[in-house]
Amino acid sequence: MNIKVWALAALFAGSLVLTGCDDDDDKRTTDVIQLAFNNKYPGAVVHEWEAKNGYMVADFINDGYEAEAWFDPQGQWYMTETDFGRNIDKVPAAVQQAFRNSSYAAWYVDDIDRFEYPNQSTVYQFDLEQGEMDYILQILEDGTVTNDPGGNNPGGTKPEDPNQPSDKPGTGQSDITLAIDELYKGAKILEIDREYNRIKVDILHEQREKEVVFDEALTWQYTTWDVWRENLPELVLEYIRTNYPDAQIDDADYYEVPSAAYFEVDLEQRGSRDITLWFDNIGNLADNPFVRI
Repeated sequence: MNIKVWALAALFAGSLVLTGCDDDDDKRTTDVIQLAFNNKYPGAVVHEWEAKNGYMVADFINDGYEAEAWFDPQGQWYMTETDFGRNIDKVPAAVQQAFRNSSYAAWYVDDIDRFEYPNQSTVYQFDLEQGEMDYILQILEDGTVTNDPGGNNPGGTKPEDPNQPSDKPGTGQSDITLAIDELYKGAKILEIDREYNRIKVDILHEQREKEVVFDEALTWQYTTWDVWRENLPELVLEYIRTNYPDAQIDDADYYEVPSAAYFEVDLEQRGSRDITLWFDNIGNLADNPFVRI
């Protein structure tokens, strides 16, 4: 083959490669995002770039394990997920001890992932199995277990990628962090989720996991958390015993709204439809506050 023909062949082959890249947007990224990745993980090699819900995600090896790093279109790092498989000895000692002390210590460990964020606590996620049941246990790097119900409600449906963003990039995390700090000083942010016109932030505050909900302008809407039956006001329990003697309390939640606070109690009745009741902070029967929000 002469030089001219070889050059034309090489040019044609190169055009095929470039065309292939253009047809696969998921495997391309911008210089800004690539530079951000290189600064975050110098020397690491990206095996593949993938577009996920408005973010660009780099598949690479982190500390010897498969990982994904998430960046928004401006090159801001959002999260890195590192998959440790079943290697519990690779997580911090405090996390190992917290798992062994949890209600799920005897469950089979199917997978362990580490989720790192720029303005949130690092979370170690244990995918657990026992018989037909699955559970995801989340432990902060200091050993704080965020979702162990004390063995009263083991199992359930395993959520899919609970720590990953479910919506496109929007309000900056620094703004959300400031908003949370104004409401709940010293709280640890566990997860940020965006649904429709709401921003939902899971936090750990005063040894309790809470969900804080804002609108798109970061105006606080409400905060809610689980309440054990024995922690409900006596007025609430007395009202239920008197008016629904055959009902069982299925679930109870506490809600803080800008002007007041409420208890939401779900009742189960055998042979009848379930009932949801609202009570004020003292325990008096109240209207559903969200009808007015």
